[in-house]
Amino acid sequence: ADFRIPNQEARLELVRISRQWLFSRANGEGRVAAVIAALIGGDEAAFQAALEQIFLTHASTHDVARSPENGYHMFVLGLLVALEGRYAVRSNREAGFGRYDILMTPQRPSDPGIVIEFKAISGKSLPEKQLKSELDSALNQIEERRYADELWTSGAKLVRAVAIVGNGKRIACRFKTLNAPATQPA
Repeated sequence: ADFRIPNQEARLELVRISRQWLFSRANGEGRVAAVIAALIGGDEAAFQAALEQIFLTHASTHDVARSPENGYHMFVLGLLVALEGRYAVRSNREAGFGRYDILMTPQRPSDPGIVIEFKAISGKSLPEKQLKSELDSALNQIEERRYADELWTSGAKLVRAVAIVGNGKRIACRFKTLNAPATQPA
C-alpha cells in the first residue's frame, strides 16, 4: 500500500513531529546527528557504529522480522527526515534501469549525492563471507542499474553509493564514491 501525504500542511507537520521524536528519543541530537554527519561526511565506520547503536538501543528484532529489508529501509528513511531542506530524500522510485531504495539529492552543491541500497541476511549469525557478498551485491546493483544518473543530472559533484546490510540488530555498511558516467557532465 502506498503512503501519501495529503497536502503541504500535513507534510510539514509530519516533518516537525518526526524531527522532534527522533531527536528526543535517540539520545538527544547526538545519535541522529552522528549518523547524518557520518553519512554526509563519508565516514563509513562512524556511520555503521552510530546506526547500529540506534538499532541496539531503540529497535526490536521484531521490527524487522517479517520484512527485514523493508524494516531497515524504513528505519533509516525515518532518520533522514532530519535532512529535509538540505536534501530531497526519495524512496523506492525508478531510476536508471531499476528502482533505488533511497536517493538523496543535495540542495547545496558542496554536499554529496547519496544512493542507499539495503540487503538483509536472515539467520542467527552474520558470516563474514556472506556479509561481504551482500555488501558487494548492493554496491554493484547501484552501479549496474545506474541509480545515480539522476544525481549527476541534477548537478551533484560527488556521488556516494552506500550499501547497508542488516542481520537482526547487527548492521554492516560500505561506502563507495562513484564516478560520473562518460555521457553525463562531470
